[in-house]
Amino acid sequence: MKTSDLFGDATNMGLFVRFRHMYKQYWYVLIPVHCVASMCWFGGFYYLSKIGVDVPALLQYAHLSETITERVQSSDMGHFAIAFLCFKVVTPLRYSVTLGGTTMSIKFLVKRGYIKPIPSKKQLMNMYKEKKASRRAKADKEEKDGSK
Repeated sequence: MKTSDLFGDATNMGLFVRFRHMYKQYWYVLIPVHCVASMCWFGGFYYLSKIGVDVPALLQYAHLSETITERVQSSDMGHFAIAFLCFKVVTPLRYSVTLGGTTMSIKFLVKRGYIKPIPSKKQLMNMYKEKKASRRAKADKEEKDGSK
């Protein structure tokens, strides 16, 4: 299964558009992956803050705005608040990891036979045309049988 099969038309679009697209189709895989990944990110930042890593210096190194880094340096924010700030700063990276983890999970689940892949737009159009043709043939047959 190719990645373009999972994302469909959203392959060339932005990160959040792909996230929304995958949520609509594979929400039952994306939500658990996102929750686990988010807990890992937040827990990691909390641990870094708790062991004494200089988070404001890391934020300056990441070229975050001066107002945010000054507020973090001058305040008595707890480890929870610092972890939450870092968690929010890396949101695009978190979403990328979630999409990658969801893609890998879907491929694994499809290979094992736990879920069926969602058909592509082209496959859906073919299925629709076949169903329409079979209904038309059935209606024609009933019309012929009724007129005899």
